[in-house]
Amino acid sequence: MFNNLCSCSGRELGVSYISFVAVAGAMGDSLVVRMAGRRIGMDVAGGELAYISHAHSDHTQALGGPAPIFCSDITADILGIGKAEEKEESGQEKIENPLLPKADSPVPLLPAVKEKIPRRSRKSHSVSSIEPPAKWQQARIPIPEGIELHSAGHILGSTQLVGMSEQYGRVAYTGDFKLRDGLTLKGAPIISCDTLFAECTYGDPAVAFPPPENVLEDMERWARQNREAIQLWGGYSTGKAQELVKFINEYLGETPIVGGKAAEVCAAYRRAGVNLQWLAPDSAEAQEAMRGAFLSVMPPHQLSPLLAGRLAAVHRRKVLSAFATGWALVRQLPVHAAFPLSDHADFGELLQYAKESGAKRVILAHGDNEKTAAALRAAGVNAQAIESLEPQQMILKIGE
Repeated sequence: MFNNLCSCSGRELGVSYISFVAVAGAMGDSLVVRMAGRRIGMDVAGGELAYISHAHSDHTQALGGPAPIFCSDITADILGIGKAEEKEESGQEKIENPLLPKADSPVPLLPAVKEKIPRRSRKSHSVSSIEPPAKWQQARIPIPEGIELHSAGHILGSTQLVGMSEQYGRVAYTGDFKLRDGLTLKGAPIISCDTLFAECTYGDPAVAFPPPENVLEDMERWARQNREAIQLWGGYSTGKAQELVKFINEYLGETPIVGGKAAEVCAAYRRAGVNLQWLAPDSAEAQEAMRGAFLSVMPPHQLSPLLAGRLAAVHRRKVLSAFATGWALVRQLPVHAAFPLSDHADFGELLQYAKESGAKRVILAHGDNEKTAAALRAAGVNAQAIESLEPQQMILKIGE
């Protein structure tokens, strides 16, 4: 993920001074902004103010800290910023898979079970059936004056940050981004700028994602060819899971079983106007669906041969797993099918953004930065890795 830089503005005597300070930590070469003597954490903890570009956990180190936060409304909803709740105790939480019977209960999901569940007991998944998360008693502030936030096309609520700089001119910080449209949100707009700070997670020129419609057609074809089997679709709980739910709704005409955090985020998407349909694992509708060849969307770490074997034994059906991720292009994944459905930009999109934005300078972060910069330079773009910046180059003066 992209945890690396930004610009922000406020007003003190007409100008604000911002410096990008490298921060060593678990998230890599992240950045903190210093504005008029105040430090702003850009997707990291450590600042007096905190900017969160989107709701993925590797961008939310500032949650639970003392710093006031600014972000998009949808990101705040997904994260539950401003809601009061006691923090969870430290330690790893035991996760029970909702598709398997509990240890102290009989197996209710075998095809031989013929008892019908009364219709009156069924749960309808209305918009209000899952409330917004309530996790963080933390102040949220308006977007600082002089800063614009634009969609980053990464996940719903993800933003690019734009501001004026005396040294670098108009600065755009992409955060994690993509230009391709998804099923739940449009691709990022290309922001005209003088200096572009961009992520390059998939900045290798050899990586070129197929058109999303082609990937979705391949997914549909595989799903229909294997419709007699239980299908477990793996996608990260925030963003990718919702794309998979939308895919199953629209391309397959079905309603998947979704629980846990992914279901909470589905509810946030629906509050934002994205029509998603899913079944809660403990609902009567889901229990009935699990008598047949159901579909479920779950975190990829749960897609294990052990789980597939246990489900096959309980449900007496073949179980297949599929994973939707950009890494399908570059890695062998231990699933039955992997599809390169990514929420990041590839090299071609990065090059397109660099050229169409009119940026005179492109600074790259969170990837093989120098390799990507060299490839962009070969294509006529004035690009450099963020590591190459000299300390004196990391001062921005934001004007009115």
